Amino acid sequence: MTKNTSEQLGGDNQADSLDNHEQLSNYGIKLMAWQVPQYEKQAKPRGWFFIAGLVFIGLILLSIFTPNFLFGTPNYFFVFILVISAVLLIINERQEEKMMDFIITSEGLVLGHRFYDYDKIRQFAVFYKPMRKIKRLYVEFNNPLNHRWSLPLYDNNPVEVRQLLLRYLPEEVDRVNETLGDRLVRWLKL
Repeated sequence: MTKNTSEQLGGDNQADSLDNHEQLSNYGIKLMAWQVPQYEKQAKPRGWFFIAGLVFIGLILLSIFTPNFLFGTPNYFFVFILVISAVLLIINERQEEKMMDFIITSEGLVLGHRFYDYDKIRQFAVFYKPMRKIKRLYVEFNNPLNHRWSLPLYDNNPVEVRQLLLRYLPEEVDRVNETLGDRLVRWLKL
């Protein structure tokens, strides 16, 4: 699934071919690239929607027939949040998985059409567990308002990705497990 393309990366920055490495205007030299999904869809078993529907109906009934502990009235706001969540889940399931380019350059990282300078990134971690078929790259930013990236490595060699990023970024050496969010998404198939 590794893909080295020379597509336009936002604005008027056109990539010029230089053998395996490409000079990207304002972004440095392209060192490695592959495509990652904008969001990952988990394969859901046949009964997943049935169980989710039962939980949804149970939560709605619970919030209607159980009074709010502050006001003593049914919790219609929670019902509203549940309905919005269900609608978003259905819309998300019907959409095709959109792929974006992820590029490691000599000056920073490019995800989709956005460039992130190495100065804005605090650390990275490569999480590789071959027995569980987990191979991910985590990128954490200096700004706490930017969420942590969790990117699949697919067919890329995790050792090569790690060695390449070590040239530019410190590694989070304490990471021995994938994030709780990744585990929940995989377990709940969200």
